[in-house]
Amino acid sequence: MLEDSLTEFPGALVLVTHDRYLMDRVATAVLGLDGQGGAQLYADYWQWEEVGQGHALPKPEKKEPPPKPAPAKKKLTYLEAREWEQMEPLILEAERELESIRAEMHSPEIVSDAPRLHLCYQNLQSAEARVQALYARWAELEAKQI
Repeated sequence: MLEDSLTEFPGALVLVTHDRYLMDRVATAVLGLDGQGGAQLYADYWQWEEVGQGHALPKPEKKEPPPKPAPAKKKLTYLEAREWEQMEPLILEAERELESIRAEMHSPEIVSDAPRLHLCYQNLQSAEARVQALYARWAELEAKQI
């Protein structure tokens, strides 16, 4: 059916747009697609809009997914429980180390020496990564406990 509609306009240019104003100003005909494989020619967008209002596609019914079973409570293994108990002091120590590296970076001797400043910055990045990894692991163990 689409091929039949286009044969009426040999050498026609096709414009695909969402801009209704542009379509009304530029287009001499509107080929309206119904979404089910059908096509029909209209004089302008508004004519297609009026006809399209009566042909609204039925909305598919939403099916409720079956209820998910409650996840079984996970228990920490012995090693995980020991790790969880030691996590807070490890995090505090890593944060102290991070703060000392930051303080060292701000000292005039380090700031004025580019190679030392670069080395200090690399140490700072690794210390930050360690703190983030410790917090992530702590959150993981905490989630298992609940």
